[in-house]
Amino acid sequence: MIEDSLTEKIRKNPDGYIKIHSDEAIGLLGGHAFHCLISRGKGLTDENKLNLVKGRIKYRIYEGQARNLIYNEETHVQGCYEFVPSSFGRIEDAINYILRLKYKTGHEIKNFVDLGCGFGNTLILAYWISKTLGFSLENYVGIEHNKKACKVAEKFIREFVPWDDCEKFSIICGDITKPLPEVCRKDSFLFSYVPMHDQELLEALYNNVLDSIKSNCLLMETDAKSYYPHLIKKRGKKIGFVDTSDKISKYHSVWENRPYYKNKTGFFILN
Repeated sequence: MIEDSLTEKIRKNPDGYIKIHSDEAIGLLGGHAFHCLISRGKGLTDENKLNLVKGRIKYRIYEGQARNLIYNEETHVQGCYEFVPSSFGRIEDAINYILRLKYKTGHEIKNFVDLGCGFGNTLILAYWISKTLGFSLENYVGIEHNKKACKVAEKFIREFVPWDDCEKFSIICGDITKPLPEVCRKDSFLFSYVPMHDQELLEALYNNVLDSIKSNCLLMETDAKSYYPHLIKKRGKKIGFVDTSDKISKYHSVWENRPYYKNKTGFFILN
């Protein structure tokens, strides 16, 4: 079978093969064949599989035509926005912060939530990054307004995630400025990467998050405006530090791209 032959080539020289062929050869491999490869490819480590997934996502999503077919002028008028792929580094940071929270406080995050998930690439990468670090979350939840994008996300999850773990994923098609589903309100990492460009809608989104969450939640935005600290302070709440031994240089932005931890007593920066 084609995936068996490809598996053998990758197993013999994983770094070299992936570096040379991933974007084209891995991208052009049939969806079922690729799924078989990552689900039962013998001799492949989780890191090998992550690199395969990164290469295929780049070819199929970041450089593909799917976003042009879905995010066009018509859907923009309907309230959907241009697809902006999440930075791999930001997703990697998010997963590392989950581990850091457990190390510093003993509290565990169970759910990864992507607000404005688009084609589901952030959820898929979050899953594989956590696998390479030796753990997996209970749920990977994407919330997306664009119905066509939701269908594509569901298809990509079935393609990029092993059969046994597909049940951990759910794509919710709805307005991300409305109250969040119950699964997102506790023990969750709520991630957003430029979900929309309208500032009023962004503020409505982040206010909704603050209204919805209960306890043991990490909030991470990657918008330059840093809405969370502004809105938290506007509510008359103070922001402390998870660990008072954390020292942040006064010359470095305290807020930018840092997650905020919400527990029963208040909001804290996780450094």
